[in-house]
Amino acid sequence: SEVGDPSEGILIENSTAVVVGGIVPTVGNDIHANQGSGVHVVDDSSAVVIIHNVIHGNMLDGVRVDAALANISKNSFYENDGWGIRLLNSANNSIASPVISSVSLSMSG
Repeated sequence: SEVGDPSEGILIENSTAVVVGGIVPTVGNDIHANQGSGVHVVDDSSAVVIIHNVIHGNMLDGVRVDAALANISKNSFYENDGWGIRLLNSANNSIASPVISSVSLSMSG
């Protein structure tokens, strides 16, 4: 499904056991064109899974996790004005955000 909002795309606040997207790749969301973050997880939320989504064109971060716990995997991030994934205030037990140090493009055919 497609998600676009004038503020946060999806706000998860004080929640447990939330899935954004789906276990099957074709079930994910297209989360874009939000004035805030595409997905914002806050205030001690836990067991949040963000999987198989396309998160792009948001005015802040693609996914912002603030003082909460989230499993973020198998998503595509591009053209967000902020970070693809931003972890704040001891989010994910203070694990550092991933850093992409290089990209390689392979063409065959």
